[in-house]
Amino acid sequence: SDAEHARAEYAAFEAELPRDITWWADPIDAFLPMARNEMDARIAWARGDRVAAITLWERAVAAQDGLTRLEAILPWFHPLRESYGAALLMSERFPEAEQVFRDDLRINPSSGRSLFGLYQALEGQGRTEEATVVRQAFADAWKNADGVLALESL
Repeated sequence: SDAEHARAEYAAFEAELPRDITWWADPIDAFLPMARNEMDARIAWARGDRVAAITLWERAVAAQDGLTRLEAILPWFHPLRESYGAALLMSERFPEAEQVFRDDLRINPSSGRSLFGLYQALEGQGRTEEATVVRQAFADAWKNADGVLALESL
């Protein structure tokens, strides 16, 4: 597939990187596992291997957690817990997804994307009263957004 071809190109590029460089505030060897595991998680998910994808998301999150935050800014495009939590939700692993989104909200308070996932994780567990409160918090956080959010976009 195109994704697997791109993954092979990435691996060749990664192998050529000098090991003494930094990305943001961390050695490249601390950063690369995050990027590699995210890419591999997306490929595994596209192949339908949800178990492997979730394991890879977990590894990507652990790598991201080990990176230095400068002024509370992540050295990556988005908090990977959002995607990890979405994978858990779509696999109907609601209690685990709840914990992942709660963990992200401790790091990224009022994140509309994590509030979105959290209320769905609560609904999936039949905790409708809690879900209603979180859904309102999501609506408040997302009120100025110009798009509709879907699990697949996390």
